[in-house]
Amino acid sequence: MPFFRNIMLVCMFGAVGTVYAGNGPHVPSYPRDVQSFVQDRDLCDHLRGEIPDQQPGNEEGVNEAVAAANKACKGTDARLDALNAKYANDPQVLQKLKTYEEHIEAN
Repeated sequence: MPFFRNIMLVCMFGAVGTVYAGNGPHVPSYPRDVQSFVQDRDLCDHLRGEIPDQQPGNEEGVNEAVAAANKACKGTDARLDALNAKYANDPQVLQKLKTYEEHIEAN
């Protein structure tokens, strides 16, 4: 479990650093709720990618990775749907939101 906790901390601090680093002239500025979603969803997607293949003897590692991803991803499907509706008339925001896969949470 410490491995995945460390991954989460690194991702969280890295994401926070990018938010406060400022935007360059070619990087669009998004509303705060979109920025918050992007940060949370990027962490979610990163952790989803860290789930190892199921192998005998590695059940605990797989379970820890799945639990971490589920925790980070919880609520992101609803948030993505809400943001798509809220910014339906903002092509710049919609272009960013379209980069995220829909319906990724386990039922």
